[in-house]
Amino acid sequence: MSKKKKNFLNYLIIFLFIIYMFLFVASKNGYITNEKRSNIYFTNEQIEKFEKDIEEGKDVDIETYVKEKKDYTNTFSNLGYNVSNGIVYIVNNSLKEIFSFVLKLFT
Repeated sequence: MSKKKKNFLNYLIIFLFIIYMFLFVASKNGYITNEKRSNIYFTNEQIEKFEKDIEEGKDVDIETYVKEKKDYTNTFSNLGYNVSNGIVYIVNNSLKEIFSFVLKLFT
């Protein structure tokens, strides 16, 4: 291969690795899970309103206190998340195989 092709291939691999790392860190830090969980929690304002309504003896329905957030996921974000999970799976299995091979060499 020519030097230009090798250079391009190196840059492409580095670029893909950086994208993978961003997606991996986002998924491992629980960003998506945290966003889903935050949809459930009440704000202090909603709790105070709920408690006031109970004290006043009003009929209480949970739907009047929970504000739903919009779901901004799309095909590309789902694709990125799935690709990231696939890469994590491949890397984890590869590392397990490599370490088991190395362990066999030393035992």
